[in-house]
Amino acid sequence: MAGSGVSAEKNRGALPRTGILSYHMSGKVNGRAPCSFGGGVSMGLPGFSEYSRSYTSLEKVKAAREVLKRLDRERNPSDWLPSAETGGR
Repeated sequence: MAGSGVSAEKNRGALPRTGILSYHMSGKVNGRAPCSFGGGVSMGLPGFSEYSRSYTSLEKVKAAREVLKRLDRERNPSDWLPSAETGGR
């Protein structure tokens, strides 16, 4: 399983060339932590801000999913045809 720095932008170019079928991503973004105080005293490790946090971005995950769906449709077009089970004719 591929991982580390995987994103929708990288998937567009890399996945068709590599044939990778699954990968791991965090979809991580950094944002301001919901702290409402700040006393100037570090409560954590030096070099890490207590006033920011990393979280998974829904937008990044959706974008990566769309790239994978498009690639799968290109590789397996018959899998995406409507069927009786999906209400198609």
